[in-house]
Amino acid sequence: MALEYGIRHLTDYLLDGKNFNPIYDTDSWDICKNQFKLVQDIENNYDILQSIVREVTFEVIRINI
Repeated sequence: MALEYGIRHLTDYLLDGKNFNPIYDTDSWDICKNQFKLVQDIENNYDILQSIVREVTFEVIRINI
């Protein structure tokens, strides 16, 4: 989702803000950069995030059984 959102805002920035009505000139560009940074952080921490999701999933399953 973060990558898709970043691409959408990059496209909006390149099209001069026709889709998202930016608040300021570089609004879509700033959102794009932040989303791409988020994607990078997710990829760099994928193993940690995966273990967190696994722990929470097992905990929810254990509570509901």
